[in-house]
Amino acid sequence: MLLCVICWSTSGLFIKLIDWHPMVISCARSAVASVFMVLISGRTMFSVINSAGVKFSAGRIFFTAAFFSAAAKILYVSANKLTTPENAIFLQHSAPVWTALASGIFIGEKPGVKHWISTALVIVGTSVFFVSSLSSGHIAGDTIAVLAGFCFALSIIFLRALKNSVPALALFFSHLISVTAGLPFLFIYPAAITTVSLFAVLFLGIVQIGAASLLYAYAIKHISAVNAALISQLEPVLNPIWIILFTSQIPPFLPLAGGAIIIFAVTLSCLDIKLLFARRFFGAMAAPVKTKENVNFYNDNAEKQTAMPFPLFVPLSGKLALVIGGGKIALRRVKTLLKFGCKIDIIAKSFTKGLKILIKIHPELISAQKRCFKTGDCVQKSPFFVITATNCRAVNKAVFEECKAAGILVSVADSVYESSFYFPAVAMHDTIVAGISSGGRDHRAVSAAASRLRKVFNNDEYKNRNT
Repeated sequence: MLLCVICWSTSGLFIKLIDWHPMVISCARSAVASVFMVLISGRTMFSVINSAGVKFSAGRIFFTAAFFSAAAKILYVSANKLTTPENAIFLQHSAPVWTALASGIFIGEKPGVKHWISTALVIVGTSVFFVSSLSSGHIAGDTIAVLAGFCFALSIIFLRALKNSVPALALFFSHLISVTAGLPFLFIYPAAITTVSLFAVLFLGIVQIGAASLLYAYAIKHISAVNAALISQLEPVLNPIWIILFTSQIPPFLPLAGGAIIIFAVTLSCLDIKLLFARRFFGAMAAPVKTKENVNFYNDNAEKQTAMPFPLFVPLSGKLALVIGGGKIALRRVKTLLKFGCKIDIIAKSFTKGLKILIKIHPELISAQKRCFKTGDCVQKSPFFVITATNCRAVNKAVFEECKAAGILVSVADSVYESSFYFPAVAMHDTIVAGISSGGRDHRAVSAAASRLRKVFNNDEYKNRNT
């Protein structure tokens, strides 16, 4: 998302090189961006259209996200014509407030306390950033700029709703809408094409919104809507950096101070405070962080899961399983997975003696890293599923949240509610595999049932019948 914002921030530098009507610029750069996205990611984007999983409701989300994304761009361009650029940028950057208010309603992502604090700090930082350049008397333009911020917030929310699909397709459609809206202006205000303007339009289309759209589509699948909105606030902060690099002009103190506040707020929103605390004082294998509120929350939600889990048997040969933790539970999980030819990556601060032996015996299947879990491990390794079995509640929760955001299956040893699949007790005999699970409700009953089934498989009468 940061790379996306860096691309976005180049707009001011290159738009100044083009002496065209703003809507013509918007039309031209969106046309270039559309072609760029098709060339780079067309096959991935358009494959979803023929997918049997795309229903009418999903299609509505695609076009809603595309509409609000295009509306934000068009309204922002219009606001720049009817008010000062500073007013337009400042008022459009009310987006984090709208995102925080609406994300819980539309997609169930309720912002936490740190997000509200970060949002408040962003408002303060943006105010300090623009305090010396804001002006009054532009009611129509200022109103349109606020609408642009509102539409930008909704575009983030609906793109986030497509996290399990292809958000890039919605952004592609938004560029087509911008092209369609700008075409009439192309005839009313013919563009004088020069070498400089042509280069600037190509840069804006390919880098400033083309590459940015692909980066944005990837990022929105892995971070919350509120975080995406907050990180986007770095765009005005980066503009002075381009000015320093290319013109050697040092911006005044207030914009620099406001930028520092915004950077701090965005950093705060992206940090997992509980996880940092746990690592600082206890390490990745710290004692569980248990509170009465947490226990009640997980127990209440576990009781609501009345439907029994469906047993699904999947070939694991060659697939990667990521195991977080190196204790007794992790050892049992790894022993079971080895029976199915699964590649296993283990991350833990320490390993039991049994795990150390397995790592030495099976170097072709097991790789181990002796370190603490780091945010981003699950996404970077792209495993088929993740098992987290540390004795630190904060770490297990961090793994769950990362997997949930990335759409990765995860089994959380100390939380039924956070697990998207349940690791079964396994009984095997020849070509028969039996998996037993209670959905995390009764481990003793599962263990007893698995033991009885293994005895049946080992019974001489059963073996003779099987032959």
